[in-house]
Amino acid sequence: MKRLLMPIALLILFSCLNDSKKTELPDEINEVKVNSIFKHSGKDRIYNYYIPKNFNKNSPAIFVFHAWGGTSLGTMNFMNDVHNFHELADKFGYLLVYPEGLPNEVDHLLYNTNPKDNGNWWCTDPSGEICSNDDVGFSKELAKYFIKKYDLDASRIYATGYSNGGVATWAVNQKANEIFKGAAAFGAINTSSMGIGFPSKNAFPILMFDGLLDPFALQEGTNKPPAVMKKIWLPEHANTAILPYTRKQVFEYYANLSNCLQPEIIKINNINTLTKYSNCDNNIQLWRYEVQDYGHLVPALIPPSDKKQFSNRAGIDMGEVIFDFFTELN
Repeated sequence: MKRLLMPIALLILFSCLNDSKKTELPDEINEVKVNSIFKHSGKDRIYNYYIPKNFNKNSPAIFVFHAWGGTSLGTMNFMNDVHNFHELADKFGYLLVYPEGLPNEVDHLLYNTNPKDNGNWWCTDPSGEICSNDDVGFSKELAKYFIKKYDLDASRIYATGYSNGGVATWAVNQKANEIFKGAAAFGAINTSSMGIGFPSKNAFPILMFDGLLDPFALQEGTNKPPAVMKKIWLPEHANTAILPYTRKQVFEYYANLSNCLQPEIIKINNINTLTKYSNCDNNIQLWRYEVQDYGHLVPALIPPSDKKQFSNRAGIDMGEVIFDFFTELN
């Protein structure tokens, strides 16, 4: 009997040692990793990331997509400086990943002759006429890399972004929803004409922030490109920005797809109203901030000096709202 007990005890000890190795945390906790490189489709793709203080195995992650012309590092610094994003990540235990887009590869897309002058952006349809980078594929593979490397909770990989970054947020959730499980899009919408994937047959949690004077949204649902696109893109490309659905129609489509019950209507302030569906299938949440007399702006409680792009009039902060929303799903 004693001879049997010894091997069993050794097996238990070996098992415990293996389990302890599996639960070891990375050395980089509470660190920013700058300008890392990920190979995808033969290209070096830049990304930055932040590992929070309260990071554990099985933690969630948020991918933060920059606006058109932005960079991974610039967006990370902005989100941290203006929205206290890393402090919020520390509080809630989210890994943050900041991918970087590439300049489009189509000459004469905008009113210049050099595609690289257009800045980094996110391609939603690499088979289309205005870009050829597979950014959804890049984002999906980068997410899989992080899930494996840090034993992340694969059911809690989310995306957020403003403007063109919001477009990327829609795209990865609609075209790679086996990986991305929630979208928080600010000042952006999805459209079938740009290959983003709407209408999707699969529902997912959505937060939308819409200024009703957003020039990129004023003609949605009319089968005409927003007037501002005719000033930015050459005429032969402007029609690719046609949005056949309004943002509200997209929101209600997903509410119906999720079998959501009566929404809660919350007045944030005199110009901002939140429509919130919480009683939906599979614990899906759908939130939409509708802001009167508000344009293509980032909501911030304490905006930086550049008042042309950021405003505190909506009465909410982009960073806080993102964490409120995604944490509600857990």
